[in-house]
Amino acid sequence: MGKLTNIIKLLRPAQWIKNLFLFLPIFLHGSITELTPLWHCAIAFVMFCLTASAVYCINDAVDAPYDAQHPEKRNRPVASGKITRMEALAIALILMGAVVAGTLASGVESLRLTIVPLATYFVLNLCYSFLLKRIPVVDVVVISGCFLIRLWTGSVATDIPLTEWTIALVFLLTLLLATGKRRHEAAIYEAKGVASRSNIRHYNLKFLDSMLTAIGIIIIVVYLLWTFTPYVKSRFATDYVPATTVFVAVGVIRYLYLLLRKQSGGNPTSIILHDRYLQVAILCWVGCFVKFLYF
Repeated sequence: MGKLTNIIKLLRPAQWIKNLFLFLPIFLHGSITELTPLWHCAIAFVMFCLTASAVYCINDAVDAPYDAQHPEKRNRPVASGKITRMEALAIALILMGAVVAGTLASGVESLRLTIVPLATYFVLNLCYSFLLKRIPVVDVVVISGCFLIRLWTGSVATDIPLTEWTIALVFLLTLLLATGKRRHEAAIYEAKGVASRSNIRHYNLKFLDSMLTAIGIIIIVVYLLWTFTPYVKSRFATDYVPATTVFVAVGVIRYLYLLLRKQSGGNPTSIILHDRYLQVAILCWVGCFVKFLYF
């Protein structure tokens, strides 16, 4: 039973919340209440979760020596020695085998095509685990790129095209979260001399704080500009979309407050799951768009 518990921890099911980005294209298109595209997106979501867990297995196997020195990551199954590095790699292989079999055997053309973004995500993360994560700035850009692949997967599964504004906003938002995570790791390194990853020595708090502030401002400005575009005016039967900028601004500023003032940010997913103010901002934004698109 203990082994099974550690395997589940290795798969990091709590991180699957990130894969909800797959549903963003169908949500913004106003088609999330349609059964067929919703079902296709749900299947793609499951396949992406399995792919992401395979990546976590490989990443933990590669990062085990560094994770063992981190105050939180040292409790991970591979870093703590509860699961060997070879076992983690074997689990990753099994998961990817299930993804390939499940996708190609789905019988739906759009779902079969998701094998392309899924494979791209997997290969990019292999490159990240063995090389790109060692290159400062490139590492956070790759993480943001992985979220764009989530959008791409949802778009392919439902045959709904993405807009340039959606791509830009998701890239900026995830770049903010990825940079925040690096900021947390850099703070630990400067305070305790503990390097949680090989390239953290190339970062410093002043640079990362400036980068976070700039990205946060750009997100709010770009989102506000998007709400005044012809696409929004034609797509939404309301003049109140610009008002939702308030929720975006509150969410960004709250995250920066937690990160820079409260020294949080090691795990953006954990922050979202535990901070009530961020949850309220996100729910208000989602609620507004549900109202605009579906009622």
